[in-house]
Amino acid sequence: MQDEFEKLEGCFQKVFPFLARDAIPGCAHGDFPQWDSLAQATLLAAIGEEFGIELDDLNDFEGATSFALMLAVLRERRPARP
Repeated sequence: MQDEFEKLEGCFQKVFPFLARDAIPGCAHGDFPQWDSLAQATLLAAIGEEFGIELDDLNDFEGATSFALMLAVLRERRPARP
């Protein structure tokens, strides 16, 4: 099973196909002009689809404007293992 990092990386590749794979983990909103509000919404939709997150629950990502912050939110949402 892919971990959150790989799945999130795939979401970024779908929305920003011009990014080199090794550049994705360090990217943030404002690093390039293509990451505008429409791209942010598209990225959140891709994350919701990939991780099975309901639209209402995507509010958790408010303020998550980088790969690292989005990954942190995803890892916080991970169910605790027994």
